[in-house]
Formats: sequence, C-alpha cells, structure tokens
Amino acid sequence: MWLVTKNELKLLIKIDGKTICLASDEIEYIESIAGKVQIVGKETYKSNLTLRELESKLPYFYRCHRSYLVNLARIKALVTYGKNSYGVVLKNRTEIPVSRTKVRELKELLKGTI
Repeated sequence: MWLVTKNELKLLIKIDGKTICLASDEIEYIESIAGKVQIVGKETYKSNLTLRELESKLPYFYRCHRSYLVNLARIKALVTYGKNSYGVVLKNRTEIPVSRTKVRELKELLKGTI
C-alpha cells in the first residue's frame, strides 16, 4: 500500500498487526531472498510485495540485479571487482552486486552524481 503526502511517496508495510510508514528516502535497498522481500533501511522489514511491484512504484530506485532494487540517491560508488563483476557501494558502505547487463544503463543514470 502507498501513501502520498506533500509530493512524497511513502510505503506502508504491515508487520505483526501494525502498519509502518516508510518514506522512500529512508530505504537503502530492497532484496529478494528465496522469494521473500526485505526492505532495508535503518531497520530491516519483510514485505509481502514483490520486487516487480516495488520497482514499478518507487521512483529513484533501480533494479541493478535480479534480486536487488537500490536507492539511486544512496549510491556512493560503482566498482569493478573483476573482468565481468560489478557492484555498487552505498553511503552506509553496504555493497550490492550489479548485473553485467545493467552496468551500462546504471552508469548513464549515475553520470554526474558520483
């Protein structure tokens, strides 16, 4: 579920009977592990939404890998680990893998920002 306030998109997550409201800028990245989605910010939340649903709704997030959506505003660096191995380093020093097929597009998106 989504809530829009003052041109800001907020994600509403139900956890143990409570509804938690997260602004998109509070989310570092979103990861899918064994079909379960985790939303990672200061805390980690589990969600019943799919990565595809979140990708279509969250602006400024990029699907850099089949299992990850990353907040573009949180990217500090794009790194090369080897010949065909890439990743992004977030401002909180978390490293997220980047698919080889997504590197060129991600570089274009990040031009002038890092």
